[in-house]
Amino acid sequence: MPEFHALAREAEFLHRFRRTLVGPDDVLVFGSSDHGPGFNDMLHALDRATGEVRWAFGGRESPLDVLGPACADDAAVYVGRSNGVLYALDRRTGAPRWQLRRGRGLCAPCLHDGALAVSEAPVNTLRVDPATGAVLADAGVALHRYPPDLRAVLLPHARLLFQLSSDGTLTELTRTWPARWIADAAAHVFGAAALFVAAPDGAVRSFDLGDGGELWRSEGPADVKRLATDGRTVWACSAAGAIGALDALTGDPLWSRRIPPTAALVEHAGRLYLDQHARVAVLEGATGETVGEIALDGAPCGALAGSDGMLFVSRAAEPEIVMHAVSLARGGRGWRTAIGGYGLT
Repeated sequence: MPEFHALAREAEFLHRFRRTLVGPDDVLVFGSSDHGPGFNDMLHALDRATGEVRWAFGGRESPLDVLGPACADDAAVYVGRSNGVLYALDRRTGAPRWQLRRGRGLCAPCLHDGALAVSEAPVNTLRVDPATGAVLADAGVALHRYPPDLRAVLLPHARLLFQLSSDGTLTELTRTWPARWIADAAAHVFGAAALFVAAPDGAVRSFDLGDGGELWRSEGPADVKRLATDGRTVWACSAAGAIGALDALTGDPLWSRRIPPTAALVEHAGRLYLDQHARVAVLEGATGETVGEIALDGAPCGALAGSDGMLFVSRAAEPEIVMHAVSLARGGRGWRTAIGGYGLT
């Protein structure tokens, strides 16, 4: 079915940017509604302390029911759905606050400069009032002619706004940088004053967030898929099973080593947490030395977040998708909550 394959390609790109959102008293995480065929995405709001499901949104409206990346403020959660609608959901109850029907497939929202910036297909950017859903501006972002199947997400950082398209082009949209394009952006991470970008060939580059000037270029592992930084060090993790550390100010190599295939990487309090099959490996960020592991059943399911001494990990443990909360201080699990069936998410 052609529409299924088109949506599958769109979802494959957008799902890379879905994040577990951790708030003061909740955790927003993506799961699946059942064990059926197709895409049956759901967004779950869990109580941060207990893991209890407060509400869920999405489900099996059709075999092609897909949710894009979400963002949230104190009042609402914003998420696009494959029915062409952007939803604002009450953060406390999950009840719809407003809907914006565009009819252009999945859209990807983010909060920027007091408004909701929304990327939609074909590559286009809207500014939307987060309180009412009213369209404030249709920016168009017609920087050059895009293929009709190209998709993009928006990446906010302070006053800057970037657009990352599915062909790997990273564009600065606020017209602050004289040179506005970075090609072949396979992975990225923001520091306080620099943007770090990895290319498929393993080159890692640092750009000044003030004017976009290139600060340094260094060689990391080939086929880098994930970057992390604490402002002093940049860690680059490849799909092929390698990780390396670079000095964030100079790009000088600090250490490198082989690791098993890793689905996600986060830094928390000086340590690296690598989501791998049946475990989360713990490395000392300064040396790369393995200092522990957290045993978890199943395969990585695309959600790994650290916050205030807690690690939140989603696992596909057939027949369920399960969210785990792990206390890093106590070294034990806080709670375990099923967030759907083992489907295509």
